[in-house]
Amino acid sequence: MGGSGLCIQRGLTDPGYNAASVKRAMIDVSRKTMVVMDHAKLGQLHVATVCGLDMIDTVVTDAKAPAEYVEQLQDQGVRVIVAPYE
Repeated sequence: MGGSGLCIQRGLTDPGYNAASVKRAMIDVSRKTMVVMDHAKLGQLHVATVCGLDMIDTVVTDAKAPAEYVEQLQDQGVRVIVAPYE
């Protein structure tokens, strides 16, 4: 799924409560959760929390993602896939 923001402390966040609720319902019935977002959304915090990092299996982002942020996600048990940036 796409995401609006990913924060180490609060996890996946969204600016809208309705969208956050729908995303949370999708996560609740899924076996695995993969979040796809560009580097600019890493570290962004929005008003509605979708889920914590403990519920995210994989994050796919681009090569402009800060290495220290990728490492922090990995330290929390999140698999990070960095796609080449073109």
